[in-house]
Amino acid sequence: MSSDTAIREAERLAQIRADLAFLGYRQESSAFTPVLKAGRPIDQGRNLAAEARDLARSGGIDLCRRRDLSEVVEDLFEVDVAIVRLPDGFDGLAYPGVAATPHQCRSAPLVVRNS
Repeated sequence: MSSDTAIREAERLAQIRADLAFLGYRQESSAFTPVLKAGRPIDQGRNLAAEARDLARSGGIDLCRRRDLSEVVEDLFEVDVAIVRLPDGFDGLAYPGVAATPHQCRSAPLVVRNS
């Protein structure tokens, strides 16, 4: 399996979401608007993680007590999380969910996690 396989799977799942939106089952966009600061990617990641943790806490969610982090991510950030088998070397990937053709509805972002 290659990176193309992982991307095709994300595109397939995003297409399903777009089809559901077209049929009237649209997923709302997230209100989470992280503050992206310049700097090293690792520092940006730490800042984003801290903002996400603070959002969870403000919503009364104790991340240490939740067994299913995928469910927390879906609820907090209004994204779809799919757990599928990915090629070696992939822990997961994020897919923006932008419509591929003009007649498609913009779908929610998608996170694909390796099983």
